[in-house]
Amino acid sequence: MDFLALQGALQDATASDQIDLIDLNSASPTLRFEAISGTLLLKRDDQEMAEFVSVTSREYESAFQILTNWPKIEPISGCLNPSPHPPHGPA
Repeated sequence: MDFLALQGALQDATASDQIDLIDLNSASPTLRFEAISGTLLLKRDDQEMAEFVSVTSREYESAFQILTNWPKIEPISGCLNPSPHPPHGPA
């Protein structure tokens, strides 16, 4: 069964459209961390779950450190259009 069909089946079974079905093995560290911080619905293997949580936590922490230490870049005066509307004219 593909993800879309599975999501539909879960929505039908729970009578809710508030179902997000995501392949966590290919998700970003931030999304995986959010998922492990939520409610656990199913766990097949304690060791596999522990490894997933450990790797996810380390990768999330690394990503967080990179983002918080990223240098703040100020725009160079005159290089960015301050108007919220793009300029008109020939392209």
